[in-house]
Amino acid sequence: MEERKTLCFQLLLTVILILMAIGCRQQSYRDNVPAIPSMLDTLYDTYEERQVLKVRRIFRKGITYRYRAVYTNQQGEVISDNFAEITPLGERWEYQPERQDVVAIKLGFTEEEKARILANPINKTIDLEGRWMEETREGVIENTKEVWMHPIRHNQYIFTEVAAFPEVRFPLEVGKEWRSGLGGLGGWGDWDGMDILSDYKITGKEKIKLKIGPIECWVVETVSTFGLGTSTATFHFHEDLGFVRMNYTNYLGQGLIFELEEVAEI
Repeated sequence: MEERKTLCFQLLLTVILILMAIGCRQQSYRDNVPAIPSMLDTLYDTYEERQVLKVRRIFRKGITYRYRAVYTNQQGEVISDNFAEITPLGERWEYQPERQDVVAIKLGFTEEEKARILANPINKTIDLEGRWMEETREGVIENTKEVWMHPIRHNQYIFTEVAAFPEVRFPLEVGKEWRSGLGGLGGWGDWDGMDILSDYKITGKEKIKLKIGPIECWVVETVSTFGLGTSTATFHFHEDLGFVRMNYTNYLGQGLIFELEEVAEI
């Protein structure tokens, strides 16, 4: 009889400890992110004149990534603090359909922020007001060789065109380096005709705290040089969620951070 009581007590204690462990479990980004299926299709991308398997895992139809976007001046004072949303459409981008998919990008701003940007533009010979928009479309690449995206590069974020584009190349490993170039810009005002050379290096892995939870990411450091100076960017990349933080310092010393705050099914 005494042995039975002891056994019952031990079972009860085990159940209590399990429930306590569940209750104290550290919040993970997976608690705030819809289930992420591994989605490969039968399509291929053209990569260095070869065909590589297309992947739609990060940039898959039916999901939206919402970022907080904070733009600061050389003194660290806030120029704008708003949001940007990226929504993959599950279709090829019309300008390079053999390689890129298209995403819709929604840009948040207030009229006060817009007026402040237009009064002090970083690119003085471009018609920024005429090109101002609430939504645009851009191309992205996701395959077994690389993940790459056009930056969020309109409105107050225009200078990301002359910084490194968000990119990782597989396999991911600490110390890996590569170089990317963009030549002869056209239609970009002060930057027309300029060449941009960007150097990338994976410097490590780091756990960062985001609004959706702690996430361990690959850290990619970049340096970009062109006719007017040097810009730097640090990208935090996660295999399921893509570029969860994009931290820029432009050639004039201004800062811009996009940080992932929400991932939602649509």
